[in-house]
Amino acid sequence: GNTGRSTGSHLHFETRFLGIPMDPAQMFDFTRQDIVADSYTFHRNNKGRANTVRSLAQQGRGMFYKVKRGDTLSRIASRQGISVDKLCKLNRISKRTILRPGQVLRCS
Repeated sequence: GNTGRSTGSHLHFETRFLGIPMDPAQMFDFTRQDIVADSYTFHRNNKGRANTVRSLAQQGRGMFYKVKRGDTLSRIASRQGISVDKLCKLNRISKRTILRPGQVLRCS
């Protein structure tokens, strides 16, 4: 529908986590049409609003990992602090699975 200054139908984009609004520019690079990091940690301040959005990549580990060119299962597992067997089980893949850049793997 039309609201405000719009002259036609349009899509309204909001980013929320557990009902708390946050700045999508902290999570998405709109120019490159990509995510800023592979995973995030959210901290709540006393007012119940999102205080910071921190990449788990900055902490060294994450719940999900975005495969980069040249990555191997053993290298990813080692960086994430889990075994190759656990990484394979979490993602329902085998040790012989060929990884693709951009593929997202669950790590915990």
